[in-house]
Amino acid sequence: MRIADMIKSMVYDDNSIKITPADSQSASVSERIKNEILSLIPGKTIQGEVLDKNGNEVLIRLLGDFEISAKLDQDINLEIGRLITFEVKNNGKTLSLSPLLTNTANSDTVMKALNMAGIPVNDKTIAMTEKMMQQGMSVDAKSLQGMFKDSLAFPNANVEDIVNLHKLNMPLNEANLGQMESYRNLTHELVSGMTDVIEEIPAAVLEVYDTEGVENALSMYKEILVENGLYNGSMTEIPESVDAEGVKNMDVASAREEMVKLIANYSQLGREEQEVLFEMTRHPAFQKMIKESFLEQWTLKPEMTENPKEIEKVYERMDRQLKSLQSIFTEHTVTADNPAVKATTNLSQNIDFLNQLNQMYTYVQLPLEMHSGEKNSELYVFTNKRSLASKDGAVSAMLHLDMDHLGPVDVYVTMQDSKVGTRFMVKNEEMLDFLGDHMHILTERLSKRGYTLNCEMKLLGEDVHTNPVEALIKSERSNEPVIQYGFDVRA
Repeated sequence: MRIADMIKSMVYDDNSIKITPADSQSASVSERIKNEILSLIPGKTIQGEVLDKNGNEVLIRLLGDFEISAKLDQDINLEIGRLITFEVKNNGKTLSLSPLLTNTANSDTVMKALNMAGIPVNDKTIAMTEKMMQQGMSVDAKSLQGMFKDSLAFPNANVEDIVNLHKLNMPLNEANLGQMESYRNLTHELVSGMTDVIEEIPAAVLEVYDTEGVENALSMYKEILVENGLYNGSMTEIPESVDAEGVKNMDVASAREEMVKLIANYSQLGREEQEVLFEMTRHPAFQKMIKESFLEQWTLKPEMTENPKEIEKVYERMDRQLKSLQSIFTEHTVTADNPAVKATTNLSQNIDFLNQLNQMYTYVQLPLEMHSGEKNSELYVFTNKRSLASKDGAVSAMLHLDMDHLGPVDVYVTMQDSKVGTRFMVKNEEMLDFLGDHMHILTERLSKRGYTLNCEMKLLGEDVHTNPVEALIKSERSNEPVIQYGFDVRA
């Protein structure tokens, strides 16, 4: 017997439940069910699968395969078949329940908006609606239905990423959703993407060697050498005396030019020499040469960042060379699941994403060539390009540093006319003392340039990382133009 049927057979008297059993066995079951129902006092929760719904009436299958009828405290469009936790609101003559979908599931505005749009209420649609409201977007029926339709078109995507792409007026596609996820998870840095591409190139060439043979593998390397500028087409001949033994005895570390020349003219070599030459391309010294040549073209020296044209050149070069690498992989039938193909596609999509984002905001990543290796920095202008200037002429900035000895440091700067205000936030009290002992140096230097400085120092909070996309959107909501420079440097 279903609990729903059992409830119908109960006689209520002063909020007590009485059951008239048909036989001794059903009486035992009824008594147990009666006790379970009576224990559902307001505030308690039960979990069950929604089997049917008609207006405020809902049929729920509880754990243990029992079914129970109840009334909802409001007419919510619950999904049939969904497992939901309910809170008991009343357990008198009628069992009244309220679904606990999220911590804010009872928000009247969210529920009303979803119901008016005729959209099922679940964790995903609630998160979607709340995100739209948070971003200052309309939650009328048409807007919600359009967003819900997009969420169905991309069921595996995070609904907040879908909302953010709409807010940024950027195309909704798999590539942009992938980048939104990367930026949300803070795995978006160009430098790490560059490293992934370069380190996976040998695996792509090896796949070609295994499937197409040594000539195609060397041909692929030749195209890569041309693309990264190591071979310019001027070396067209090799000595006739070159043989397998001579190639084998070359010192790869000190004979890079000879290696490039041999690869560029691989067709002039015999099969044995080609095999030996390919084996030498797997030498760490040769791989290091390939890596350094790409990084030299894809990174900026710190002094170059003063010139926007230099930054633009690096982006254009990287974009061109990545698309060329993709063409090389396709031409040589490298499989789509090869790590080199995935890394190249991801980095190329990251750059495309940055270009799209820059249509509305000034945001750029600066891959820097530092003495201790390549570092990623990020430049944010936290304001919409349509309103770059603040009304009072003030400029606000935030400088984030990750340093070997000081640890994470955030420096907030505001400047209006000749007045400069700074707030240094560091990890511990020791660093506060260190900065306090040396702050006079900054004060004196700014004074010589005609600025007056007001400085304060505080301890840094736990979270020092920022999702750039969320930060840009948030800045527009607050209408507060802020510039942020984020550098990973050593001191």
